[in-house]
Formats: sequence, C-alpha cells, structure tokens
Amino acid sequence: MTYIKVLVLRLYDFRLMHVFFLLILFLLVVQPANADDDDIIARIRAGDAASGKKVYQRCIACHTIDKRGEHRVGPNLYGIIGRRAGGDPTYGNYSEAMQNSEIILDYKNLDLYLENSKLLIPKNRMAHGRMANPQERADIIQFLRVYHDNPPPLKTD
Repeated sequence: MTYIKVLVLRLYDFRLMHVFFLLILFLLVVQPANADDDDIIARIRAGDAASGKKVYQRCIACHTIDKRGEHRVGPNLYGIIGRRAGGDPTYGNYSEAMQNSEIILDYKNLDLYLENSKLLIPKNRMAHGRMANPQERADIIQFLRVYHDNPPPLKTD
C-alpha cells in the first residue's frame, strides 16, 4: 500500500510539473513579441510614412484618415495616436470590448494592436486584426503621425 501511495504522489508531482512547464511554454509562445518600449520607439523612428501610406491601403475599406472624415465600418483614424481605444465619441459602432477597453493607444499599444488586435483587446470586431511585419507596423504608425494635429513625441521616458 505504501508503494502505491508513493507512486501516486510521484505521478501527481509529475503532472504538476508538466502543467507548470506547459503554462510557461504557452506564455512564451502565445503572447505577442514584447519588445520593450525603447525598441518599439526606435523601430517607429526608423519607419517611413510614405511606405506606411501604401500599407494603409489595406485599411481604406473600413477606415478614413482625413481630419473630420466620415466613419465607415470602422472609425475615422485621424488623431488615433494617444486616444483611448474605442474613444471617439462621434463613432457609434464600437464593439462592447472596445467600449469597455481602458487601453490608451500610445505607440506601444498601437504597435501591439496592429500586431494582433484580438490579443490586445479580445472580442473586438476589427476584421483585419493582424499585421505581423514589424516594419509595416512602424511605417503605418509614422503615416498615422502625419494625420494628427499634435502627435505625441517619439521619445522614451
């Protein structure tokens, strides 16, 4: 009987270790690339607004960019940098997830949102949802800076 208890305890310990290992692996693989703020800012600084304009062509079916431009399926993106996600009071079609989000679309969060919008704000309705290429994200963020009255400075704190 003692042998069975020891065997059960060892199997239990093995299962806990296995679950712990899988959890660590999951956290390392599934989470977006967590570049630190300095790396993100440096990448955005190196971005090119002209190239970002080309990347933005993927967005025009759902978003406008001009100041006081109309909304489409998604909100107008003029001045999006620094705004709360789901925070344009003139757009009335935000998902509940966006409305309840407290996320500020600073450079880091905007980069993460473009990389995988569903990971940053689960259950949002953005159809595109993923921009895996970091250079394209830097380029489009530089493009979005052009369409902003007073874009936040690209500095690290």
